[in-house]
Amino acid sequence: MCTAINMHKSSHLFGRTLDLEINLGQEVIQTPKDFPYEGFKTKYSIIGAGIVRDGIPLYFDGMNEQGLCAAALNYPNFAFYRKEKNACLNLPSYALLPYILGNCANLNEARELLYKINITDTPFSPHTPPSPLHWIFADNMGAICAEPERNGLRVHEDIFGVLTNAPSFEHHQLRVCDLSGISPTPPENRLCPNITLNHYTRGLGAISLPGDFSSCSRFIRALFSLTHTKSSENAIGDFFHIMDTVAIPEGTVIAENGSAVRTVYTCCADTDKRIYYFTTYDCRRIRGVRMSKNTNTDLLRFSMDRCEDIEILN
Repeated sequence: MCTAINMHKSSHLFGRTLDLEINLGQEVIQTPKDFPYEGFKTKYSIIGAGIVRDGIPLYFDGMNEQGLCAAALNYPNFAFYRKEKNACLNLPSYALLPYILGNCANLNEARELLYKINITDTPFSPHTPPSPLHWIFADNMGAICAEPERNGLRVHEDIFGVLTNAPSFEHHQLRVCDLSGISPTPPENRLCPNITLNHYTRGLGAISLPGDFSSCSRFIRALFSLTHTKSSENAIGDFFHIMDTVAIPEGTVIAENGSAVRTVYTCCADTDKRIYYFTTYDCRRIRGVRMSKNTNTDLLRFSMDRCEDIEILN
């Protein structure tokens, strides 16, 4: 369960929530340019959240030094990975995000490259099977969604700048049509227009806004908040307030194994300042890591663990 948004307000911001029933030991990781990933080298430096296994960063999301961003979101029962094919650029699912961010300067380059890629079912290791994923790629010009289907990788123009989990992007797009009448303004009385109604509360224009934590409902809620949140001087704060509308308090969603799901972290990549911001479930303070210009060939790793630092004012 995850939600990603691409925000164009006073600056370009991109980020996501990671909603899981376990903590994977994620870190903020910066991969330098010319880093030898499996089968290729990165042309651009990447910063984002993920885990490191056998010296290889497995990114959940990230931003490269050119301002291109990406996030991988869970896509169970829909993702279809194929066997390697001749005359194709074959990539395992775990390598798609770093390959695109490591080699593409902008969304146009990413879009062109995605059409050439065959996503394979190759596992990272015998103990790490491929996760069912789809991806959102974005820069300051827009966003696209890439979904692995039986006939290959399908690329959608994500005009909403929002992505959640399964079902498909096309399904979410139709759902937007169903709920297109939702509004932040008071509703017009069309039920009985000859009768004057006194609104007993504010917010009735959004009375159909879904409040559950399903992927379809989070898509609509994120789109509504992204569209109507007013710009302020604190764009980073605005971004995290929007993401709060889709965050999952621990215990409100129970996984099939009986464990409680929660929003493990929320991130926000500022592509103008090249800073990767994040909060975690255990610490709501916004922290940031600036993309380093260090030419070191090693990974830079920053812990995301921290307890809530509550300030007492008296």
